Amino acid sequence: MVNDSDFQNEDYEEPLSPLDIEVLWNRLKSLEYNNMVGIIQLEQDLYSAIKQFPLINDYSILMLHLQLMKGQIERANVMAYKIWEKGGDIRTEPYLLYLQDLVALNLREMASEICESFISELDDLPEELFVPLFNFAFAQADADLILSLAARMREDVFEVIQNIIQSYQESGAWDIFADFQDIIFTKTSHQLCDYNIEFNAAGEYPVLIINLYVSTLKNQENDIIIALQQYCAENMLAFPNNLEVKVLAIQSHLPVERSLLPV
Repeated sequence: MVNDSDFQNEDYEEPLSPLDIEVLWNRLKSLEYNNMVGIIQLEQDLYSAIKQFPLINDYSILMLHLQLMKGQIERANVMAYKIWEKGGDIRTEPYLLYLQDLVALNLREMASEICESFISELDDLPEELFVPLFNFAFAQADADLILSLAARMREDVFEVIQNIIQSYQESGAWDIFADFQDIIFTKTSHQLCDYNIEFNAAGEYPVLIINLYVSTLKNQENDIIIALQQYCAENMLAFPNNLEVKVLAIQSHLPVERSLLPV
């Protein structure tokens, strides 16, 4: 007599539920920001997952990020506080996404606490997951944290970042950069969906680029640049020549897997 167990594959694994956090997380990471149909479909599945698994806060973080993808700043802000109050264990990548979203919402005290939880584990954190930490460090104008992160990156990346920070510090412009961040977050209040930095090392000297993704594009780039230039004029300071600020529509943002948590 043959038993059913004789046909069972020892390596067989039960397929994941469509509402499993890993399934929905992978869908979010690859989702285009201009794909409103995909965003709404994922949002509906997240509602079901949150109802079915109310104790798993990771689902709420994904939902929060979808609100920023849609430009729903006020709704995202409310959700950010609810996630904070709920607490609990959260997977590393969603937790870093939460950090990133707190920066965009200018909830930097909360973001600071999350960042602190990662600092003692930096040597164990993969280099490709440093992006949210870098974005927070620049938003805070925390040169020590920036250099600490850079020291754990590839040598060429470290040299670019070190060059930029040293040029600001040696010229006395680091305080200007810190004040710039306050101006940026004030001018983009209730409109900022994401804040991230990048570097352009192709020219004569490395340039730091701050990308501000907003819910509605209304000539804000000029407004912000004018405000920064006015600050410099009022304080008789030169605008840093290795800084560029860009204001972009949230729909033009690259998917999470290519911008924030690259593979």
